Amino acid sequence: MRSFAQAKQCYKIGIKNLLRPEVRDFWEKLGSYVAPEEEGGHVDLFVPLGASEAGTEVLSQLSQLTGTLLTAPHWNCHRLVPTHS
Repeated sequence: MRSFAQAKQCYKIGIKNLLRPEVRDFWEKLGSYVAPEEEGGHVDLFVPLGASEAGTEVLSQLSQLTGTLLTAPHWNCHRLVPTHS
């Protein structure tokens, strides 16, 4: 079994590739590491998926595929950059 860090291929998150065996396998494995939603388990994806109807559909499909609550919280990238005086 390969770990996520050993993956050599990069994929964009999208409806078109969700059912590719290697992509599906990645998301199913990721979901297996997350506590159930009833116990507060979820995955925050820091990408602007929730900003469009297509992105919202991808989140919904991923949640169904993984059995895990996936969210794409609205965030400001400037908060992630340290400020120096």
